[in-house]
Amino acid sequence: MTKRETFLFSLLTIFFIAAIGALVYFVVQYLNIKVENSKILQNIRQVKNTLELTKEEVKSRDRKIEELKDQISKFKNKVISLKKEITGLEKEKQELIEDMDALKEKFSDVDAALEEKSNQIWRLKKELMRTRGRLFAVEEYLQGLMKAKSSPVVTGRQGSPSASTGSTSSEEQVSLGKIVVASGQGTSDAAGAAVSARVLSINTKYGFAIFAMDKSVQPHVGWHVRVELSDGKSFVGVIDTVRRNMVTMDIPKNIDIAIGDRVQIVVLN
Repeated sequence: MTKRETFLFSLLTIFFIAAIGALVYFVVQYLNIKVENSKILQNIRQVKNTLELTKEEVKSRDRKIEELKDQISKFKNKVISLKKEITGLEKEKQELIEDMDALKEKFSDVDAALEEKSNQIWRLKKELMRTRGRLFAVEEYLQGLMKAKSSPVVTGRQGSPSASTGSTSSEEQVSLGKIVVASGQGTSDAAGAAVSARVLSINTKYGFAIFAMDKSVQPHVGWHVRVELSDGKSFVGVIDTVRRNMVTMDIPKNIDIAIGDRVQIVVLN
């Protein structure tokens, strides 16, 4: 082999080796690029999936926001409606207050008159209590006179009818101011007897009660009685008014009595 051939062979060998090296280099670079492209595509797919998830989350949030907006709108309408109702109620309240003020002014004279009448009734009741005490004193005085005069009156009937008539007529009535009390007033054939009764009504303001007595008893105004309660307590009173078998009498403030209670009424005179 000549030198020229050797040189050409060497040159071809170098070119071949260089070509193989270049080919290997390009293949390696191609493979690196392919790997990088694969990584990039994978990252792109991941980013795309993430974007899709984010997009779905955004849509879900948008739907929730729309629902919240609808609820807020409904609540807003309700609040507006309630405000209108409150405004109407405030107007009605103001009108009612004005009407009440007008009624108060209109009936202020009536209230004053009623208060005055109530005070008058209270004063009359006090006067009645004082008068009743005086009547009791007169009755006791008359009963004492009758007991003291009973024996002389019996002996005097044989000798002096006129004297008996005169003493009886003088003892029949006694005048106390404008009040005339008969000698028989307040006496009862049922004296000492216990009568069952029931409390119908209680007036705490004026301190009296209404009792329903047994229908077999005929009560009278002025009876002096003792009321025995179920708890063992008792108080003494006088019958003020009578209507059929219902009577009224004053009750002490320290007596505990209620409507419907059963009591025993003992007639003292």
